[in-house]
Amino acid sequence: GDQPVLELSAARGAEINLKKRRLQPGSSAGGEALTLTLHGLPLAWVRPFVQAVDISGGMITGQLTITGQSDSLLLRVVQPLRVSQLNAVQAGQLLLHKADLAVGFDAVLTKTELQATVSSFTLKTLSGDSLTAQAKVTLPAGPDPSVTIVASYKTDMPTLLAPVLKLGPIQSTGEIDFTLEGKKIELRRLAARIHDDHGFDMFQATALRPFTFNLATRQAAIIGIPDSKMVLRLDFARLPLAALPLSLPGAKLGGFVADGELVLEVDGDKVRVRAPHPFILNNVSLQQNGRQVLTGLRVEAQPLLELTSNTSARFETGTMVVMDGNGAMLAGLNAEAARSTDSGLTGSLNFTLEVPALATQPIFAGTRAVSAGRASGEVRVALGSARQVEARLTVP
Repeated sequence: GDQPVLELSAARGAEINLKKRRLQPGSSAGGEALTLTLHGLPLAWVRPFVQAVDISGGMITGQLTITGQSDSLLLRVVQPLRVSQLNAVQAGQLLLHKADLAVGFDAVLTKTELQATVSSFTLKTLSGDSLTAQAKVTLPAGPDPSVTIVASYKTDMPTLLAPVLKLGPIQSTGEIDFTLEGKKIELRRLAARIHDDHGFDMFQATALRPFTFNLATRQAAIIGIPDSKMVLRLDFARLPLAALPLSLPGAKLGGFVADGELVLEVDGDKVRVRAPHPFILNNVSLQQNGRQVLTGLRVEAQPLLELTSNTSARFETGTMVVMDGNGAMLAGLNAEAARSTDSGLTGSLNFTLEVPALATQPIFAGTRAVSAGRASGEVRVALGSARQVEARLTVP
């Protein structure tokens, strides 16, 4: 005969009060009141509640119990919730194909807050991709509550992220502790690491001290008495430049970050991202529609981005040096850009080009050889109430 989809059993009378968006036990008697067993709930039954992606796959199985106390309700997963053969599609892009998902958690609801603990979250695909995570989520009662999340995770992604990030097979681990209240984030802990399948680090993010950041006003503040302005550090190494999105159609960027570090600083009403030492890119190349344009370059720069609330922003490349594989200088550049509510957008570029070294690049193949020469110049732009562009080029 037909198999049951789910089974609900009650050990004793139970009352659930939804008044004012709160759940309250209706009886002071303790013990397990309800048991919900999912023998094979069709995934299609939950699809209307998942708007972001289109999901399909096997049945949902598992068992949950609800325990009532005088001042709280406990929802506990006795047998992990499982879904097999899970498929997920977003805007025509296949995100998951025949993945297995399992979740174990418990949740405690009181008059003041909801606290959920995800003891195990596992996701596995047929291609060998996997994600395991644990988390604790706290949600105070009331309108527009803050959300506090403490989580850790570990991933092994040989193929799953390939359509989005062109990094090859990667593995990652991380821990995070933060609170989101409206547009304000309070970050207390962050330790994230990405490495390749050989164990070589590609990226690390580390919170150096607790701080808050308002996404609406772009203002940040250090929690407690700071002993430094630095609150966050990002480390890059062996990160392929091919992973960067390019807006130029037909362009393909090659090379990798050999050494790079960025720090986030909070300085009064200013938030600053800067490189404490030169950012180094090695073996940089560029193709356009399959044709090699640049190859074998080394680029060094020391960028800085500074935001002052919602009133102004400033970006500098620092002294940027472009060299070939033998260390010969091709170009030196220094660019600055600023935007403010008063003066609009302004920018400048100063450059020096070593013509003989540049002439060896593929883009100049077939042109007449040049044995000497240097070009220099500058460009200045103002796009405020008055628009002005100035340019100068000097070729000795």
